[in-house]
Amino acid sequence: MGGGGTTPRGAAADAGRQTYINWKEAALTGPAALTGDGAPEALSLDEHLKQLLGVSEWDPKPTLLYFHRDHEEGKENRAWDKQCGDFNDESIARWSQLYRFVEIDVAKSDAALLERFGMGEGPSFSVLDRNLEVVAKSGALVGGKKVVGFLQSTVKAKFDALWKDVSERLDAQRALLTDAKDLEKAKNLQGALDKVREVTRSWLRVGEFYDDAVREEARLVRKLADD
Repeated sequence: MGGGGTTPRGAAADAGRQTYINWKEAALTGPAALTGDGAPEALSLDEHLKQLLGVSEWDPKPTLLYFHRDHEEGKENRAWDKQCGDFNDESIARWSQLYRFVEIDVAKSDAALLERFGMGEGPSFSVLDRNLEVVAKSGALVGGKKVVGFLQSTVKAKFDALWKDVSERLDAQRALLTDAKDLEKAKNLQGALDKVREVTRSWLRVGEFYDDAVREEARLVRKLADD
């Protein structure tokens, strides 16, 4: 906890998952004071926080903060144990790809920064834009469906450009699956499989058709093996 680094979370641990959560750990603290001759100029608080959270003007992803307490310490923290277990939900893993996911170590964070970024009671989430403005807060959330609903509604309501790009990509995936059906009808099974795999091997897996595409890939592989 607290130092950073990128770690697969939740669904990564389960064999056969399509997706895992790519996440970072951090504690919300101010920049360290640098002293002595030749010391570089200290970063402003916001510059420091952007570095800490991995926020960049070149990356359009919103930042998702998960305010986390150690659930091995005390009965009052059991809600976090439940929520962390719910990260095994495949749907959470898929929708998290649209965000920069950062787990915040509450115990090691500055109280004023936790308040600034909207920490709620119990397991909660906040979403930040590239200016570190809080654009959405979840309140206490426990349960896969609730988290997915929050992630989905936030990106649709608060990040128009990102959702427009995602929607266009989903339309392109639907077209690929239509092309795959036409190729199979033309007895071009390999061509059909290649089209389906452009969908199943994409990082974007939030389409309502994605699970059907995974099953279609398996079916085409079996059909090719039987030919």
